[in-house]
Amino acid sequence: MTLKIKFKLAKSIFDYLYIRKLRNSNLNFFTRNRNFIGFFEQLKFFLKKKKNIKIFIIIFKKKKNWLFINKKKKKKKFFNFSN
Repeated sequence: MTLKIKFKLAKSIFDYLYIRKLRNSNLNFFTRNRNFIGFFEQLKFFLKKKKNIKIFIIIFKKKKNWLFINKKKKKKKFFNFSN
């Protein structure tokens, strides 16, 4: 059995808006910040994000998740959410 997992680097504003949609639909899983992210907050994050931040959309069994990587602090957060 072969597992097909695709990692797609989030580059466009549409990728970031999709990640916003995933995150907002799963607010009950967050412990630090359960606030809804609006369109303008996401746009601001996209336009002002630092170069050491990488966000990937992970596609596994037709479900999409996302991974947040901060290279400078060497921290990774995997969010296992699907829409």
